[in-house]
Parts: sequence; C-alpha cells; structure tokens
Amino acid sequence: MTPDAPRTGALDAYYLFDGDLVGRRIDELLITSSDENVRAFSNRLGAAISSLVGALEEAGCSVVYAGGDSILAQGVLSDSEIQALQDEFHLQAGVTISVGMGRSKAACILALKVAKARGTGYFQADGPK
Repeated sequence: MTPDAPRTGALDAYYLFDGDLVGRRIDELLITSSDENVRAFSNRLGAAISSLVGALEEAGCSVVYAGGDSILAQGVLSDSEIQALQDEFHLQAGVTISVGMGRSKAACILALKVAKARGTGYFQADGPK
C-alpha cells in the first residue's frame, strides 16, 4: 500500500481491528442456515483475517495478536491505508471491521469502543497521529 503522506517522523501506534456484528451474524447462520453456509462464512472470515494480517505486515506493521475476528498491530498507517484495509476486509468477509488507534494498547481499546459506539466500519484515533 502506498501511504498518502510521508511517514518520516511519524510515531508508532497500536491499531485494534475488530469485525462488526460477527457474533450476531454467526448466531443468525447457526439458527437459520445450513452447516455448509456456516462453514463458508467461517472460511471467508478466516481468509479475510489472514489477508488483513498479510497486508498489515506488508505495510510494515508488527502483528501482536490475530484471532477470531480481531487483530492488534503496531506500526504507522495513514488514514487512507486504514480505509483501504477496511474496504478490502469488507469485500472478502462480507462484514465490516472497525478500528481503534492509540499510542498504547489501552488507548486503542478505548478508541475501538468509541468507534463501535458510532456504528459499524468506523475508525477512531486516540488523538492526532
């Protein structure tokens, strides 16, 4: 990915990516759909998470955690890179993903909570980049 602004002098941050309404989607599929459809969603979600991990590493981030529908990464990302990652995840998984960014792990968790409170597919930064 090509950043929209130079990274020179930019500070590292933590980014917490978390799928939106994934638990509800799984519940819906388990109640109303076949095992094949549940398996297909699981495979799509897993592939989308793996792809996002690869894209983050390619962008120079260090992935601290990846599991379920969540990823914690540390590095430097531009707003346009984050949007592109969110868009690609949505295309692959069929669900949106929200992102919280902060200078500490605690700050990025709180930023993610704000993003989730705003709706689905939001990015919330904890202060200026």
